Amino acid sequence: MFKKSRPILAMALIAMIIMTLAPATASAASGKKGFSKKSVTQANKMMKVAKSRLGKPYVSGATGPNSFDCSGFVYYCMKKSGIKFKRGTAASYKKKGYNVGRNIKKAQKGDIILYSSGGGIGHCALYMGKKKVIHATCSKGIAITRYNGFGQSVAAIIRTYTPGGEAVISQTTEDSDVDGMKYRVKGKKVNKIVKTNSAGRIKVKNLKSGKYTITPVDTPAKYEENSSKKIRVKNGKVTNVKFHNELTETTQDTTDNGQSEQGAA
Repeated sequence: MFKKSRPILAMALIAMIIMTLAPATASAASGKKGFSKKSVTQANKMMKVAKSRLGKPYVSGATGPNSFDCSGFVYYCMKKSGIKFKRGTAASYKKKGYNVGRNIKKAQKGDIILYSSGGGIGHCALYMGKKKVIHATCSKGIAITRYNGFGQSVAAIIRTYTPGGEAVISQTTEDSDVDGMKYRVKGKKVNKIVKTNSAGRIKVKNLKSGKYTITPVDTPAKYEENSSKKIRVKNGKVTNVKFHNELTETTQDTTDNGQSEQGAA
């Protein structure tokens, strides 16, 4: 009796997940907050779980580990990634700002993409970045495809992880030498060196909320070395860090002498 009821229970579970994920039709929220309490840095863990199932067959109502349908696959990846997948109503997701709209440019790795073929929600997938999704397809089982390569249109993007913070380091100098200035970013399990572009800027993305120290590295000898700057990064927000390098007195004296000699000639 119980064995016969398992397919029915599985189908009921899938229906509940689809109802939970389906967005309301009103305007989308900003999507600065995800429904998972885990950091966006955990998105790679989810992708690892998802990729481990590549090629597993599509079976209606299946939730893994060796066969899946589309929503069963999303549920499996969430669970294996340690995400408490709260079951509720479509309205609860919209109200809390999890629906970020339909523009794929707004999607970030780990988001849930909901699809429609003209009616209600008919399919779901996990966004991998670079306009690719991983999902349970009828023909190939678990596969990686372009987000729009299977005849259904994006109905909503559901934010899974709250976007990390971002630090924008900008550099100005008394001359035009701003390309390739190096800075060490340290804090919250981050310790890396970044380098400015030709405009003297560098964006450091997906930083966990907390305190960081930005320190100049290998400042050219012609400049006075900047001191470190301490910043606080918040999830979903941009923190600007500005540095300005002044020429050293030796450099300025050399420049002044050169101009004086040229004037004397």
